[in-house]
Amino acid sequence: MDNKAKKLLIITDMFPRPENPTDGVFVLHQVQALTEHYQVRVFSSWFPAKAKVQVRQQPEYDVVQVYYPQSRIFSPFTSYYYYKYALPKLKEVLDSFDPDIIHVHDCRHIPELLCMQDLLGKHPARKILTVHNIKTLPERTERPWLKSIYRNTLPKAYRIWDKVLFVNQRLLERMRDIVPSHKSLYIGNAIIPTPECPDESISHIREKIKSKNFNILSVGNLVNTKGFDILIQAFAQLQSQYKDISLTIIGSGKMRKKLTNQIISLGLEEQINMIPAQPNEIVRNCYKCFDLFALPSYSETFGIVYIEAMEAGLPVIGVRGQGIDGVVRDGVNGLLCEPRNVADLVSKIRWVINNRDAATKLACAGQIHVREHFMMDKFIPKLIDIYES
Repeated sequence: MDNKAKKLLIITDMFPRPENPTDGVFVLHQVQALTEHYQVRVFSSWFPAKAKVQVRQQPEYDVVQVYYPQSRIFSPFTSYYYYKYALPKLKEVLDSFDPDIIHVHDCRHIPELLCMQDLLGKHPARKILTVHNIKTLPERTERPWLKSIYRNTLPKAYRIWDKVLFVNQRLLERMRDIVPSHKSLYIGNAIIPTPECPDESISHIREKIKSKNFNILSVGNLVNTKGFDILIQAFAQLQSQYKDISLTIIGSGKMRKKLTNQIISLGLEEQINMIPAQPNEIVRNCYKCFDLFALPSYSETFGIVYIEAMEAGLPVIGVRGQGIDGVVRDGVNGLLCEPRNVADLVSKIRWVINNRDAATKLACAGQIHVREHFMMDKFIPKLIDIYES
């Protein structure tokens, strides 16, 4: 059978939606590339939200977007809402589309993976899972009762898959006792080339930094584990020594008010710019306006923004022991700091400021590495081989 005649169903809890146009943009880019080879449909779910279903028709594929509530009593009880609102719609999609291949991009094994086991298990399609996050690993919670639930349900959630793909090698090793080695595979992640974007689309960002000599960029959802508060603390220490520097944070999320208050309390409103989340094409074209990308995220399975910044030719600072460690090799093609360590982050940023030529060499090495190993045109053939093997 010709690949284009085959049907591919992508199931994901990360996909751009009107409320957040950058969420899971790398999944979107994979979908767009895969439409050249398969008939594609996307089933996307999101919580917490008021229950509703939206169907968005694109020229090459349809997106079925299901929103559902989160339990306010006990987070695993959110599975009830997935059963009630998402699962019936998923069954409709399976029955009407009848895919040859099912590929799930997962953030949580509860509620999504656990709930869909029986339904997907009965379908004859080849089943692929890509693991993107570690939120429901037992060691990620300090609550004994929740640890027990995760420990008992995790093996079931990983039971039905023909292949389980991991975006970093450490996570693959962590899951060895749950996913047999013949089913598990490291695949990484990938980006598309920087999309074209009119200069006026980024003029509002360029305007904020034009008067500064050294400009730092950070991008991500404004959640605690991204480490933006750590970055702001580090910047405050550096700003006392280097007056002509700026920090720009692009992102939206529940930490915005707290971070804004932190900036105000430090008196850095003129030096730190908080910009709401922007479409991916704008962010991709912003990198070239900056001198350094730093994101001290201490819970990151991969971190697509790091390789976007590297592809743009920026020196990058990531965090040791996180998903980007190994893609970024400290002192070779970027820099790594210790997790939640303000002093080490200050030291790394200071080194870049004081050693521009050496930092440029790191950035060039990073750009070459990403363009050779993490671009979509090299990634998709690997994925197709997995689908068809």
